[in-house]
Amino acid sequence: MKKLLLSALLLMLLLPGTFSIAQEKAPANPPTASREPMLVTVDWVADHLNDPSLVLLQIGEKKDYDKGHIPGAQFLEYESISTPHNHGVTLMLELPPVEQLVSVFERLGVSNHSHVILYFGTNWVSPTTRVYWTLDYLGLGDRTSILNGGLVAWEAAHHPVSNEVKQPVKGSIAPAPRKEIVADADWVSAHLNQPAVTIIDARTHEFYNGSQSDGNPRSGHIPGATNLAYLDVVDQDNNKFKSADALKDLFRGAGLKPGNMMVSYCHIGQRATVNTFLHGHLEGGSVFPVLAGKTLPHFLFLQLSLCSSFSRFHFTFLFSNFSCSLHATSTPAQFRCSLRGSMMKEVSACRLKTKRGEVR
Repeated sequence: MKKLLLSALLLMLLLPGTFSIAQEKAPANPPTASREPMLVTVDWVADHLNDPSLVLLQIGEKKDYDKGHIPGAQFLEYESISTPHNHGVTLMLELPPVEQLVSVFERLGVSNHSHVILYFGTNWVSPTTRVYWTLDYLGLGDRTSILNGGLVAWEAAHHPVSNEVKQPVKGSIAPAPRKEIVADADWVSAHLNQPAVTIIDARTHEFYNGSQSDGNPRSGHIPGATNLAYLDVVDQDNNKFKSADALKDLFRGAGLKPGNMMVSYCHIGQRATVNTFLHGHLEGGSVFPVLAGKTLPHFLFLQLSLCSSFSRFHFTFLFSNFSCSLHATSTPAQFRCSLRGSMMKEVSACRLKTKRGEVR
């Protein structure tokens, strides 16, 4: 009885920190005996092209799909599975509602029992890994693979292409959303100094070190984050992923220690998925969190204290669920905030301290 009570007490203590403890001690998606390989070759696809459970999805430009695609493949409209950049209402490339994702993939013939093969038409490597991550979020990661090298590799191996577009049989998906693979600003902020968590910036080095900006007012990276650019894990000659040994060396060079939880980020939560996909591949199917839908995440921890005098000033930025415009013509400045367009509120900016998630 005493052991039972102690166990119950321990569980109660752990529950509030499930995000911070459970994720560090166990992979986010423990591999199972039935999971499909995360990465497949063109020969593997050719050998399984007529499997009844196979669903091929091409990612890229529609014109490339129309020119010729792997026989039986469907075209996935990338914008259909992410939020658009609509001037401050939502963050660019965030996950849309689960119902929308289910509807899109069901129309393409995807069901829970499907084996989904993703491939890019030309060089859309990071959008393809982002689609993988999206399917993993829905609970279909263990039924999804990426064709290494995409359509270019398929054609280089002299496999056939087709212009025929077949009408797929509508699929049926019972989603099981995996929120644990999405890291938000609060979670990252709370784990900045934890030795069991490694935060990796997937942007190219000039953005990481702050020598180049994409037009936003601040440059640099999240404090304590290391850098492994998404381009460095891909062979630029053929858009195939680098070998397992080379990838292990790259992750080790980025400071990732065995057993550590890895969280990756980039400009908008797309290129970071290249790192998380490949690290999951090396770990046998354990996909780790992405800081999703965040542009310039070093802004996540910006604290605003606007109590000095201003000349005329206008600044627009986004929080995780509402947008704000700052108009400062005097002291104190005023924020006008819209909660997804449904509520307006003005607050004094003097002594205001807050976290924010995006500049765009």
